[in-house]
Amino acid sequence: MNATYNIDHLQALTHVSSLLNTTAAVGGAAAVNKPKTATTSHYDPTGQEVATISNTSYEGVTFAADGTISGGSLSHDSLHPDGTKLSSTSVGFGSNGKPASAEINVQNLDGVGDFKKVQMDMSGVTWNNSFIISTGAVKVLTLDAATGNKIHDGSLQFDKEAVVSGAITHYDPTHPGTVTGYSDVDYGGAKFLGSTIIGGQYAVKTQTPDKQLKSNSVISLSSIGRLQGIETTNLDPKSAAVTSKVKVDLSKLVFNARNEFAAGDMNYTATDTNGVVISETTVSYNNAVPALSTTLVYNNQQVQSKIVVDYTASQFNNNLQVVNSIKKVNIFSGAGALLSSTAVAYDQFGNKTQNAPAAKAAAANAQAAKPTPPKALAAFPKLPAPSDLGITAKTDETRRTDGTLEQARTTYTQNNNPVAVVVKLYGTDGSTVIKTFTLDLSGLSFNAASNTVSGALNMQTHLGETLLSSQSSIQY
Repeated sequence: MNATYNIDHLQALTHVSSLLNTTAAVGGAAAVNKPKTATTSHYDPTGQEVATISNTSYEGVTFAADGTISGGSLSHDSLHPDGTKLSSTSVGFGSNGKPASAEINVQNLDGVGDFKKVQMDMSGVTWNNSFIISTGAVKVLTLDAATGNKIHDGSLQFDKEAVVSGAITHYDPTHPGTVTGYSDVDYGGAKFLGSTIIGGQYAVKTQTPDKQLKSNSVISLSSIGRLQGIETTNLDPKSAAVTSKVKVDLSKLVFNARNEFAAGDMNYTATDTNGVVISETTVSYNNAVPALSTTLVYNNQQVQSKIVVDYTASQFNNNLQVVNSIKKVNIFSGAGALLSSTAVAYDQFGNKTQNAPAAKAAAANAQAAKPTPPKALAAFPKLPAPSDLGITAKTDETRRTDGTLEQARTTYTQNNNPVAVVVKLYGTDGSTVIKTFTLDLSGLSFNAASNTVSGALNMQTHLGETLLSSQSSIQY
């Protein structure tokens, strides 16, 4: 995701750099400088609430004289709106100007230290002119930040400018090289607008370490790409016989701007091969982590026992596993009598341990310096229209090799100077707008004496044509 945000910027920056380098305003001379930094507000799927803030540096990116990227790398930090660091990303470019690799360091939930490192190899894909992957596979490797041990590796397969499938190998981070299973993901039933999922379903198949089928799942998504439900069929890996089915209802969850489970309940229902209920579980969330879990276990359609898990004293990692702390487990009879009460301890990897966990002291956390919230970006200015006095508009198009429209760029000029640009990217059908960049160039100036561009480029990105995705201020 972080890499996607940066690519959004670069698609627009490349066009603006080229525009500034060829416009009459610069007298045909190439601008010698390049964008330095950018601050971006990224919005939730509704386009209403800021989900994250990012700071990007282009100091390491190499631009050719015509404004295209010719190599180097950029760096990017993603922050919670309260200033807590979420991740840092580095994207490397090949000599063809397209992304070749990326490394993402994902922070722990508290923003202190890395949780995992994700490495992406994009050398095996082809790109279109709009920085969208056309075909090929992106290789992905995930490492545990504390040990450096492998957690996952795999690939995402692209075709016709959309992701179509994924294959993942899972590893035990506490036993280097030990495979714990495999997952295959099929996005054939998902609906996309560009690279954004906007509904439908995708399927996940899991296998044991010896590649015996373990489960089949179908994940349903809302029209804004949020999880709605999961239906899983579990199988006996040896006989391939169905052992149970689990239905997960997420419709009663409240999502925050980052699509985390902020509050509400997630309900699980497990049935046997005859459709008889085996168990029902409700997990309640608060502040984007589990707060309480209640499970009813059935026998002959009667409640046999009730298991209540209290997470009040629990700490969680980014996967919402209990780590370095305890959870309290109370087991009741079907009649409601308390049978046992146990405090279960977990180590830093989420494994059960007999030793008291070295949990972070609450007092130490309370004394930690609170992050400083980033400053909000200024309101996006009203752009000129062709009907405004002295404004002219010109549209240029880029088409794919099959003739379909890939992008349309409308440049607004005043007194022969570009003041705004609207770039629309189209899906493979050549008619559906998948993304729109709106660029305000009024804050940029060109110094003919020093042959440099200075000031700020303001940009908005919309999913399709109307749903606000991000707003940026890019400094030259």
